[in-house]
Amino acid sequence: MKEDEATGRAWIEKAAMQGLDRAQYNMGKMSRDGVAGSVDKKAAATWFLKAAEQGYAKAQNHIGMRYARGEGVEKNNSEALFWLVLAARQGHWTAKVNRDALSSKIGKDLLAKANRRADSWTPQ
Repeated sequence: MKEDEATGRAWIEKAAMQGLDRAQYNMGKMSRDGVAGSVDKKAAATWFLKAAEQGYAKAQNHIGMRYARGEGVEKNNSEALFWLVLAARQGHWTAKVNRDALSSKIGKDLLAKANRRADSWTPQ
């Protein structure tokens, strides 16, 4: 089983290195969970961010929550809300819930700033 995980991870990593957003997202999950390697929260955040920057909503939700919790990145509620807003605008239900919960804790001003920033954002 461990050989299969390692082989699968190697193939997904090749795809991620080629810039495929879903592969980058999956590398984030594998790094977060320690699949075929050790748990690495910083690497997980890096992979989630790469996929999020391309516009992948699931990754945007994940990196948003990493920023909200300070997992693998420095805690930053403004950055968290920005990524959650982007994912929510794509219809990602969990991101909507996360955005609303975070904004109710930290205030609507940061949500308004995140929305303004998201208005001019384009995927890379």
